[in-house]
Amino acid sequence: MPNQLVPVELLNKAHKILFIIPRSISRFVYLQNYIVAFSKHYPHIKIDLWIDEHQKTRCFWKWKKLKQYGLYDWVQESPYFNKIYTQTYSISLLKKMILQAQQEHYSIVVSLDNHRPLYSARLARCIAPNGFVAGVGKQPKWYNLFTRWHTRKLDVLLDEAKYLDQGHVFNQYASWFKELFDCINQSDSTELSIDIPRRWISFAKLRFLKWGLDKKSKNFGKVFFINLFGSSQGQSWPLEQVLEVMNALKRSELGADISFIINVQSAQLQQVKKFFDYNSFNDMIIFSPRDNFFQLPAIIAQCDLVISVHTSVVHLARALNISTIVLASYADPGMMHNNVSSWNALFPHNKGSDVKNISSYQVINSILKVVNSGL
Repeated sequence: MPNQLVPVELLNKAHKILFIIPRSISRFVYLQNYIVAFSKHYPHIKIDLWIDEHQKTRCFWKWKKLKQYGLYDWVQESPYFNKIYTQTYSISLLKKMILQAQQEHYSIVVSLDNHRPLYSARLARCIAPNGFVAGVGKQPKWYNLFTRWHTRKLDVLLDEAKYLDQGHVFNQYASWFKELFDCINQSDSTELSIDIPRRWISFAKLRFLKWGLDKKSKNFGKVFFINLFGSSQGQSWPLEQVLEVMNALKRSELGADISFIINVQSAQLQQVKKFFDYNSFNDMIIFSPRDNFFQLPAIIAQCDLVISVHTSVVHLARALNISTIVLASYADPGMMHNNVSSWNALFPHNKGSDVKNISSYQVINSILKVVNSGL
């Protein structure tokens, strides 16, 4: 008899299941493997997805930006999802989304959002009042009546504390799916990939040719992808230091064999253009993915090395098996994959200080080390 928390009899009878996940590209990079494994193990069950936006707002002028998040493009292209709930960024639309989900009469709802476990427990039970509901969170203390009341809405609570020693979130997801469904193979927890649609692979190759980067040429050098903007100023790397690194590499033994792609979001595009108009630099392209999420991984896949602050870019590069230098202000064991040989993490000398305190000298040395090791 399989040892799993969601009853086999219930899974065999179920026609569909709803997974509630946080709106995070970084986490979905690692979660997708296990959803695919579930789909293959239970092919008769349709998988619906609720992508929960934590920055819900009534401010309608913010909705345009929130609804353009790249994860929505990604999941819409996936063949594994039946129905996807994405309009959770608006408080007024949220009620409509919940009503639509209730009308589906889900027999199983699983929340994998451990950032807001109490909210997720309430949401899951609200969607499926009579269904089997599982979620992730902390086992409440006996005296915490409020938390205990909410966690009792769950039929199964995966205690977070039990999985802390699993380290990376990839391993945590493996443990959760193993306990819930007993459907995980060794390859599911070791192999990552991103299925980039052909039209976006063609887009990237044509864009490289337009930029004069012919990867098929024997005389062509390497392309380094630089992502310097994080979620805040403290998590971003200064343009002045990026320029210093590029100049130093051009003067090194690598010389003219390197081209650089600077990745920026639309909000920083004018700032970066203005900077490089004043500080001209050859063999450098400014890239801003505007039309679709897959523009970003398609371009990264054509590069030889990624140098990035700790954003979703480093996790996409990990899934694409591109050597990466990560600039981070601290080591997050849940997201920093220290066991991956293609990752090289750099931190400020003063623990807890901003990313800008990672010196150009550190980055240059790390790049040269990676290149000399056989990039």
